[in-house]
Amino acid sequence: MRFLVLIVGTICALAGSPTVRAEPATSESALYQAPASLSGFAPGAIVAARPMELAIPDLPADTRAWQISFRSNDSHDRPILGVTTLLVPTTPWPGPDPRPAVSVQFAEDAVAEKCAPSRTMQSGSGIGLQANETSVPVALLRRGWAVAVPDHEGPRSAFSAGFSGGHIVLDGIRAARQFEPGGLTAATPWGLTGYSGGAAISGWAAQLQPPYAPELPLVGATLGGIPSDLMLLSRFNGEGPASPLVIATLAGIDAEYPEAGIASLLNPQGTQVFSQIRQMCTEQSLTSLAFTSLRSLSAVPDLLGDPRVADVLARNTLGRFIPRVPIYSFHGVLDEIVPVSQADDMTRQWCAGGASIQLVRDAWLDHVLEGLVRQQDAIQYLADRFAGAPAPNGC
Repeated sequence: MRFLVLIVGTICALAGSPTVRAEPATSESALYQAPASLSGFAPGAIVAARPMELAIPDLPADTRAWQISFRSNDSHDRPILGVTTLLVPTTPWPGPDPRPAVSVQFAEDAVAEKCAPSRTMQSGSGIGLQANETSVPVALLRRGWAVAVPDHEGPRSAFSAGFSGGHIVLDGIRAARQFEPGGLTAATPWGLTGYSGGAAISGWAAQLQPPYAPELPLVGATLGGIPSDLMLLSRFNGEGPASPLVIATLAGIDAEYPEAGIASLLNPQGTQVFSQIRQMCTEQSLTSLAFTSLRSLSAVPDLLGDPRVADVLARNTLGRFIPRVPIYSFHGVLDEIVPVSQADDMTRQWCAGGASIQLVRDAWLDHVLEGLVRQQDAIQYLADRFAGAPAPNGC
């Protein structure tokens, strides 16, 4: 049934939306407020746009930037408003082929609206752990490529909700292709990239693209330190220094799937902590709430074991659908936050379904070092795909 809905959505997107012109967004509310007519827009159709000045360190001087809002779909295939930030070099592209573009998914890993990339890149404050990630779009822009950075958690800050996040990434690419001032076209080749939480949503976009947005010319995806199994990750980190990521995961899932009943399974302390984390970006939550045991927040012996919660976590675990785009998957074997075993399990599922994956496992690297060491290799993988080189397949 879900794939039938996705295919219908794709047909609507290809057919186009009603005659609607994107209005210039001169205020924040104009960009982030969904119009009453949103359901009449096709997925990826532009709602509003505005040029922006971004506070990104070392941003190339020849970069123009815009924020674009567009129609997308949530995890229940209902219309939501998505936002992406498009960055394009003003220097003419020298090649005979179109300028490449990459959708960069940040590891927002938070459930506060203020932590969305379109807000942090604009203000320069609250970027926190995203600060290292801004080096990725900067490196891509220096190659002359265009970059889109979507607010992939959507209007509900639905951290870890895979379907809605994947839809927003793909519809953000659709919107960027339609945005005339950006100079991109239907022939522009696209890549996906992300690390940690950004890799998870990049993976969701990759595996949802065949049924949801088959017209998009994706040529490669790089996924590093990818968290794929929400139940395993929640139990693994439930009482340690990364326990705020578990709380944020459940808060994000609660926002997207109220039918899971997570809010009703919390004790008074849990209700208070969930309220607190909805005001925090990742850096603050890891500092303020580290080692907060999920058991201390629950009104039941095993919140994760509740059938409704377990079902939703399973539905948002990567690997059930097969990506068509070739993938570069890298992971540190000593990853202390995102166990490599669950990424390997997901990779086996994708390989069994016919995916093309170049697998890199670094024996002596942890979560943070892996992302730093392999960043340039990931970018080169995309460069090779844009150049038309055959993708290595380790499946």
